[in-house]
Amino acid sequence: MSDCTSCDENTDETATAAAAGYRGLRKISLLQDVSSVLAQGLELREAMPAMFRQGTDATGLQRGLLTILNRETGALMVAEKEDGPGAPHDVVAQVGEGLLGRIAALPGRFG
Repeated sequence: MSDCTSCDENTDETATAAAAGYRGLRKISLLQDVSSVLAQGLELREAMPAMFRQGTDATGLQRGLLTILNRETGALMVAEKEDGPGAPHDVVAQVGEGLLGRIAALPGRFG
């Protein structure tokens, strides 16, 4: 055992930094995987199940939400994937409507 408390603090800081770096690497890897699916030229609707599956594999989460803004119409297309094997289902809203629409309307969100 060491009597050096600063050594223990440095070990904790190093472990925290390593964990943060690992999480960052996982996020980058997931973005690369999703980009690969989109680069296949599939329609977005066809690509969504694979994107949700990759997100589930990478994070262990069983639910997901994908929000896409149509800049021309101001419509938000929201695809939600819940537990189980079913396909994602869609909700369409306008910017400013509902919780997600209000978030999308915040300055700088989709600028």
